Amino acid sequence: MTEFLSKLLDRQTLVLLILGTACTLVFVFQGIPLTNVSIVSAGTRLIALGLGVILLTLGIFSFFGFFGMRPSTLALKHKYGIKITSHAHNVSASSPIELRGNYKMKPKRDLIYALERNDQTNQFYIKNRLNFLANKTWYTQVRIGNGDNKPRTLFIAYFGEDTKILMDYFVKVRDEAKHVGIKAFPSDFHILDEVTIILLQP
Repeated sequence: MTEFLSKLLDRQTLVLLILGTACTLVFVFQGIPLTNVSIVSAGTRLIALGLGVILLTLGIFSFFGFFGMRPSTLALKHKYGIKITSHAHNVSASSPIELRGNYKMKPKRDLIYALERNDQTNQFYIKNRLNFLANKTWYTQVRIGNGDNKPRTLFIAYFGEDTKILMDYFVKVRDEAKHVGIKAFPSDFHILDEVTIILLQP
């Protein structure tokens, strides 16, 4: 269960919510749950309650990205509601690949991008921004190099400010030299949806 939650919430949010819940339970059970440790002092229990409320509040703020705190993946998925509808998993496709889908809320800035991951090297390649239409649908085109009848996973992801700096560097290297894949992203990179296709040889 913890592993599942950690995929939905960033580490900061998860830690705040767990610690806040633990402190609140100390107040409710007048001790540490599942142990024989009891806390008789009412003052100590009130301190635990106050700390629990503060940590839970910070966890909620972190989850929704209030006051500049980075939002969680789950919150971003709920906010934008972006889904891929044009391709089923593991179908064959030729480059360029047109992705289409639905959305609930259009981002105010250029925050949502399509990416390709080479599943053999596990490297990511940033592609295009999404084009949002008034009827709550979006589309974009993904161009991939030579086909090899091997799987590629296409992602729709949210780019925070740190990730956008990395993207700018990636684009500059790509334009001036060659395609170089990305192995890891900053913590404000959030995958909103994905689909795996089999890239056909031309």
